[in-house]
Amino acid sequence: MSTIKSSDEHLTINADGSGKEVKIQRDGTEVLATTSSGVDISGSVSDTDGNVRSGRKNLIINGGFDVWQRGTSAVLFNDYATADRWKQVTFGAVSKVNVDDRDCLKLVASPTNVSNYIRQYVEDFGQLKGKTLTFSFDMKASIPTQYRCDFWLQDNSNTYIVYGTNTSGVTQFNDNITTSWGRYSVSITVPASYTVKTTDAKLEVNLGLANGAATGVECYIDNVQLEVGSVATDFEQRSYGEELALCQRYYTVAPYYTEASKVNSVFGHAKTNSRYTWVVTQFPVQMRIVPTVNLISGAGGNGSTTTDGKARYVETYGGAGGSDLVPYSLGPSHKDSFCIKTYNEHDSGAWYGIQAGYTADAEL
Repeated sequence: MSTIKSSDEHLTINADGSGKEVKIQRDGTEVLATTSSGVDISGSVSDTDGNVRSGRKNLIINGGFDVWQRGTSAVLFNDYATADRWKQVTFGAVSKVNVDDRDCLKLVASPTNVSNYIRQYVEDFGQLKGKTLTFSFDMKASIPTQYRCDFWLQDNSNTYIVYGTNTSGVTQFNDNITTSWGRYSVSITVPASYTVKTTDAKLEVNLGLANGAATGVECYIDNVQLEVGSVATDFEQRSYGEELALCQRYYTVAPYYTEASKVNSVFGHAKTNSRYTWVVTQFPVQMRIVPTVNLISGAGGNGSTTTDGKARYVETYGGAGGSDLVPYSLGPSHKDSFCIKTYNEHDSGAWYGIQAGYTADAEL
């Protein structure tokens, strides 16, 4: 038997041929042992800084600004228009750009409002009571200036228990940024006494330029991360497919194509006149709530647009065709699908279908 002991008898490494190749003891009690099949651990494994070391650690979705289903540039205050999951709280332009060989978000300070930032709501926040959270991000600007970063969380009585920075009287984190990329981080603690809202429990996260930034200042943001723990770790890289699926829980789009070489969503078909057809369309993933569904306007190609301009009939087989095969109604919708009702009162001798794109919105 081989044994190594520390001077105070707190540690023993023992290879004794008993099937446990190496044993580690503390005060005479075995806490870890290697075996031919693995490792046996007595007690719990803890991390002194509280950070998550495995699994999905980043609570921010689309923090690398990979998914832009709504569009790649827009000027639209307090609404969703560009990068998925990020609301624009600025009258300035927000766009997708490539800077220094990295795809990122660009925000231009507005001349008409002091607010120049983007916002994401993190849902189901009750599980993080009493936890320290660290928020980190890459940023640079066209001139030396300051960033703003703040967090807002309401309890069940609609009282803010995280108010800006979780420090009484201070509503923003501000620090200097330069014309070169830098990695910045701040930490907050969610009170353990937090009474979780029974509905719509979410943390509001804001990031952008400090209030009063000069008109036209450009800032670039990338690799945004919110994680449990007191230390900022490396940005979590997720595949585009995984990030897209996370975003599609809140918003999804099936584009409308005018090119003959591309295929649109086709909603139903009918041959016998004066008949309804119900068609179910499945969303790519189950959405957060029952979404608001809208058909995307169609134009060009075969057939005609309907009276609302949002879809066109397509004669798929024989017959003269007619513009009276229309989406009679949308609904019902569910978290995983929606229906469209079509009506044909034209030509009983031909097959018809409705062709269109759609959006489904279930954002917070």
